[in-house]
Amino acid sequence: MANREEKREERIEASLKSETNIEELELKSFNILNSGREMESPYFEYEASYSTKEFIKKVGPNYLIAIGRLIDQQILIEKDEEERNYDIYMPYARSFNHKIEFEIPAGYTIDGVDDLNFVVEHSSGGFVSKATLINGKLFIETKKYYAHNYEKKEQWTEMLDFLGAAHDFSQKSILLKKITE
Repeated sequence: MANREEKREERIEASLKSETNIEELELKSFNILNSGREMESPYFEYEASYSTKEFIKKVGPNYLIAIGRLIDQQILIEKDEEERNYDIYMPYARSFNHKIEFEIPAGYTIDGVDDLNFVVEHSSGGFVSKATLINGKLFIETKKYYAHNYEKKEQWTEMLDFLGAAHDFSQKSILLKKITE
């Protein structure tokens, strides 16, 4: 059983590395909140705590945090892929929700919070993010969803819109500014 638990943690850590595109990641804890196996609660939900230094850069006395990388890696549609000739078939309608809690260290303030708010919604799906500061913590909630498993090719521009917003969010950073007296 001990070996099984160790292998489980290795698989979870590998999955998080793949989803977030973070190479140097150390899993602290993982908890399944909802298995998604019940009709009353069909969503698979989990919480993970991990540490990494990969998305932190020191800028003088301040720190630049690539906070957008904390959601799954987002697709970037290249210019040559923006024109579509065929309808869009997906395995199923789906949504991806993230809740991020970032504690602001003592002696620092934060800039860039307003840039984390997005609302792009269409009949084909959407991307919505909301960032709020409460009692020294930054709370971010994101939701990317595909409303259907099939879209006419004419809906592709709508999909590009929310996929682009999700990618833009994933590139966002916040600045932890050292408080100087």
